[in-house]
Amino acid sequence: MKTKTALTLVCRSWHPLARSILLESVRITDIKQMESLVLLLESEHKAGKTGPASSAWWIRELWFDTTICTCAQPSEPNVAAKLLELCPRVLAFRKFGRSNCSVDDAQEVNLVLKPLICRTNDTKDEESHNRGTMLTHLDLAFSNMWSFEHFLSANTELGNEVPGIRSMELRPSYIFMIDDPDSESPSVKQVQPTLPSLVSLRLLGSLSMVQAARFNLPALRSLT
Repeated sequence: MKTKTALTLVCRSWHPLARSILLESVRITDIKQMESLVLLLESEHKAGKTGPASSAWWIRELWFDTTICTCAQPSEPNVAAKLLELCPRVLAFRKFGRSNCSVDDAQEVNLVLKPLICRTNDTKDEESHNRGTMLTHLDLAFSNMWSFEHFLSANTELGNEVPGIRSMELRPSYIFMIDDPDSESPSVKQVQPTLPSLVSLRLLGSLSMVQAARFNLPALRSLT
């Protein structure tokens, strides 16, 4: 952080050189920061800035660490999903807290996972590979025990697989038990989520162990 702060104090001619360091890892702690970043990336896109000329190109890690209160509603309901769509080269994503407290946890998880996981699943074509679209690390706080089942139910093209992720950390926030996939609920698939590429899993709290016990992890090598 000291290096990044120092770089912002140098003359403007340093900006192109410093951009990769300044933007490699972006941490958002307030909903207004997220909206400001979206506005910046959208303005660059409209101006025709693509590839290394755009700020989005250099964002490889995106941390969203905040708990949104009811007075901090975003002006854009799907701002988190829009931000992720604008950052196709994100390799690591951390999400602790909501980007919109008007939606329930299952919807919120789907909003952020869809542009990450489904984009990863579509990297079979050469153009996508060239863009470097491949999420490999995910940290997620959940309040619905069956968030991944909800996600798979909403994206049936994935079957029962959540592809691409090689390392993951799970931690519970407040837990509520609705739409149990073991029940007769029509909104949730009664499937066991499979993470075929996951080799490292970190669990914080006993409830995260309960959730992880529902997963099929054929490639797992490290569990802490």
